[in-house]
Amino acid sequence: MFSSASESDVLIIWGGEDENGFNNDMNVYNIIFNTWNTIAPSTYMIPSKRKAACMAFKLPYAYIYGGIDVNGVLGDFWQFNFGNNSYSKISEYILISYAYCTVDDTIFRVFGGLGGKGLRTDLELIYTFSLKTWTYYPFTIYRSSNGLYLKIDDLEFIFGGHYEFKYLSNEYLLSISSIYFRNTTDNLIYLPGYTYYNTSIYYFGGGYYLSECILFNNLPKPEFGKIDLVRICKNLGCKIYCSKGFYIDDGVCKICPPGTYSEGKENSECIKCPKGCYNPYEGADSLRQCYPCREGAFNDKLGAKICKLCPPNHYCPAGSQKIYDIRIKKDLVESVQPKIYESSFSLEWLSLLQFLGIGIIIFILIAAFCSNKLRKLVMKIDYFTTSHNHDLGDYIQIKTSFIGGQFTIILFGSGLIIFVSVCAVFTLDNIAEIKTLMPLVILENYVDTFKADIKAEFELKNYGDSCFEDKNYTKAFYSSAYCSNEIYAVSSNINMQSNIINCYKDADNTCIVSYFCSKCEINLNSTLKLTFIEKLSYATDILVNITSESSIPESSSSVSMQITPDSGNIFIGPIASEFFFSMTPSYFTSSLSKFPSKITGYHVSPESSPKSGSQNSIEDISIATQLSININFIKLLTGLYTSRYQKQSVLIFISGIFGTLSGLVGIIGILMSQFEKRIKKRKSKFLLNKTLKDIIDNEAICKMNFNRFKDYKSRYESLGKLSNDKNSEIEILNLSA
Repeated sequence: MFSSASESDVLIIWGGEDENGFNNDMNVYNIIFNTWNTIAPSTYMIPSKRKAACMAFKLPYAYIYGGIDVNGVLGDFWQFNFGNNSYSKISEYILISYAYCTVDDTIFRVFGGLGGKGLRTDLELIYTFSLKTWTYYPFTIYRSSNGLYLKIDDLEFIFGGHYEFKYLSNEYLLSISSIYFRNTTDNLIYLPGYTYYNTSIYYFGGGYYLSECILFNNLPKPEFGKIDLVRICKNLGCKIYCSKGFYIDDGVCKICPPGTYSEGKENSECIKCPKGCYNPYEGADSLRQCYPCREGAFNDKLGAKICKLCPPNHYCPAGSQKIYDIRIKKDLVESVQPKIYESSFSLEWLSLLQFLGIGIIIFILIAAFCSNKLRKLVMKIDYFTTSHNHDLGDYIQIKTSFIGGQFTIILFGSGLIIFVSVCAVFTLDNIAEIKTLMPLVILENYVDTFKADIKAEFELKNYGDSCFEDKNYTKAFYSSAYCSNEIYAVSSNINMQSNIINCYKDADNTCIVSYFCSKCEINLNSTLKLTFIEKLSYATDILVNITSESSIPESSSSVSMQITPDSGNIFIGPIASEFFFSMTPSYFTSSLSKFPSKITGYHVSPESSPKSGSQNSIEDISIATQLSININFIKLLTGLYTSRYQKQSVLIFISGIFGTLSGLVGIIGILMSQFEKRIKKRKSKFLLNKTLKDIIDNEAICKMNFNRFKDYKSRYESLGKLSNDKNSEIEILNLSA
């Protein structure tokens, strides 16, 4: 009396009755692991314990309608979400138990069964999901309950069943595209377990009976049987379809080989499992039976039945399509923050300019010594014409000198170097910045709201599904591609002007989701939740990057955090992976025209390590659905205040220039005076030494001349004693000559 359904590798049993009474457990059997698991609901509001409810299963939802509890027959309609293990009540309608029900993308259908008083009902009920309304049909050709029921697209088949547990049905009904075929049979069956395989229905067990009218529904009947639909259709002239897991080849249904799967009907070939996955079993009927490669293995080909081992010194996470270099860190946190203001002004070129100016000055000074024409020109430009007289008491004389011209060149050259350097520093390096952390309550006196453009980027490595809407998009269009209809981003407690979400999938099979929030204001306990509910939404690594405009002009604050599942697992399931980011409000002011006067923003920083969400092993994803990422923004109670201003005003700059140049004139004038004094002193000393030497030399000459005169005199006196004869005179004259 329980409700059941199956798909791919799982069998689901819900509710029923045992020796302890009714129950409302959701039990799941995994064929691969041969294990049972009872799913605990995450919601307080759940269906009552009951039996005889009908259930239809289409991932990620199971739908439950009606049944019988302690209060009698029910007419409530429930949805169970395997993505977050939650129940939600859709509506209340007509009381029915022991009914058949089916579901597709648009409608939920209930027919047959017993009504509120336990009597057979001829009703057919259809619930339209888009309209959220029921449609009532007072007549249906499906009147029995708890028989064999099969639906493949537009094919429906009903065999056996009972009428109010009073007598059994000996009919079977086949409907293809609203064309009905009805016939009778000698075989009676009700309450069986069954499945459709190839072109036949295999059934086992069921309620016990002695005859068509003597039923013991609480006793099981040990019976195993097969219903060949090909044989039935051959007699009725209808066409039958191969079951899931098969394909048709030359009119014959053949089972899909390992590495492939087949969904739906009339498949001419099986679909190969995607890269990064494998399937070692034949007859797979769902993409979910293409299992991601385990960690330490990879697969770079379609339709693989085994994965390749990862080479040594390489890394292959679960679901890898290729090999990767060895990863150094398992969990990654990266932060990029605005730098403290640094001027683009470089002292290197200014120093080069200064050395060049000094070199030119030295060259001119040296050249002046080598050229008389240049020497005269240098004398003409003497600025210090009144500073060349250094003797106390002397009148000031206006005159030019070569030394004055040389120092004038030094004055003009050094003045020009200093002027250009100071102007360059004032123009290019005249900005100062201060940063201060202050309580937010004080900062809010100057700022009404802190708003900034914030971008959240999610990278899901080895993502299992499509990610974006159209797989035919070119790579150039990826950045603006729309996300899949089953990817949702929901913000909470975030004020914003607008938001945009884009998705694309790169060559490494990474699903990248970009969420852009324009003029966002973060409040206390702000969150952003990204939910993937595609058919195979799983990932082997999750990286989240939060980038916010900071208040610093043309700068942003960015933090990336990454988490990895446990070995052998992948991220999939109802519990969201949590990321925590601190958001520091920042406020910028400036009195400079080149910067905005006021800007607000946020500085992002990691608040704590990420918290891993639901994980499942790669073989346990048959009903595991949904992948969620929750971003928690923690707004700090302190704010960052930044101010930029001029180091020097224009008035101070001009005053400094005049003061510097005036002082330079005085300093160089003093240096010139001292230099001239030293030169004059050296020159005077040189002249004094020269005069003394001349005197000494003259004295020596005088002595030499005096000695000669004395010699002449003595000779003259000796000659006077001679006779005064002519010969003597002639001799004396000759000597004198």
